[in-house]
Amino acid sequence: MYDYSIHERARQQAESENDTLIIILIGAVAVIMAILCVILFLRYRYQQSKNELFDVNYRLNVLNKAFEIKSSKTSTADDSSHSESDVDGDREATAYRTDLNEYIESLDKLSEKRYSVPDRILNSETYVRLKNAISQNRVINDNDQIWDELLELICKVSPDFDKKIRILSEGRITTEEFHTILLIKAGIKPAEQSKVFGREACTITFRRRTIGEKIMNGKLSPALVDKLIQNL
Repeated sequence: MYDYSIHERARQQAESENDTLIIILIGAVAVIMAILCVILFLRYRYQQSKNELFDVNYRLNVLNKAFEIKSSKTSTADDSSHSESDVDGDREATAYRTDLNEYIESLDKLSEKRYSVPDRILNSETYVRLKNAISQNRVINDNDQIWDELLELICKVSPDFDKKIRILSEGRITTEEFHTILLIKAGIKPAEQSKVFGREACTITFRRRTIGEKIMNGKLSPALVDKLIQNL
């Protein structure tokens, strides 16, 4: 007589194997879908950051070109017109912004480049004093002479740096924000900036975001704000 229990056990084993296979396939598909979602999300974030960086670099190139044009116009002007532009700050700012709008369509985009602090800054006495203050965790107040010295030093390697900041931000940058900008230009890291101002790291991050909003009239990541300032 035929033992049907053998057939039944074989059928149950086959069904169990099929169920296991289906579970494995469903799990594999779920993992693949999750990976695809992560890849698409990262690609979107990368593209967004790339667009932000492209906009920053483009505006930097526009600004630098406008200043070159403005400088060439100033060098050919007479002394009286130069004095008048110094007296009327609003008129000067308007002239710079006019140059920006005038040449915005014809300028090439500025390529992304890695920033390195100029040797003139690194080898200066001002920079050494600044690094010593950081190593000693000493807070530098807003009235310290080192800020004027640092600004003068930066303007030697990046002419009209302070004017560019003022015009881009339309004069909305506060004293502490401007000092933060000087530190960024000098290559001082955010962790070191928090020691200079006696602030928490999150405060420095928020301040850098605020600077980006005032300069670019939009939200930028702190890293892009640093790149904007360093290449200015």
